[in-house]
Amino acid sequence: DYMGIDGYFPLKVSNVTLDNLVQAWNPWLQDINQVRNKFKNIPVIFTEIGYVSAQGTHNTPWLNLKTAVSLEEQALCYEAFLKHMTRLDYL
Repeated sequence: DYMGIDGYFPLKVSNVTLDNLVQAWNPWLQDINQVRNKFKNIPVIFTEIGYVSAQGTHNTPWLNLKTAVSLEEQALCYEAFLKHMTRLDYL
């Protein structure tokens, strides 16, 4: 058995950098781990995650924003997610 999660969490940062986005994931991952622990450390699968190629996607990844294009912000958001997902304590 696995726990499936859609990972559209707001990453509230004032300055979009990789380090800030990685840090912004920490509270969400702590919450996920608390739920995992209730279910005897069941492994987690992120069933869906996405960031549009627009400024502000880190704040509202579930929206199709009509702001300026930002491929860099989109890439940084995915990179921050992947940095955490390689840590076995969350899987």
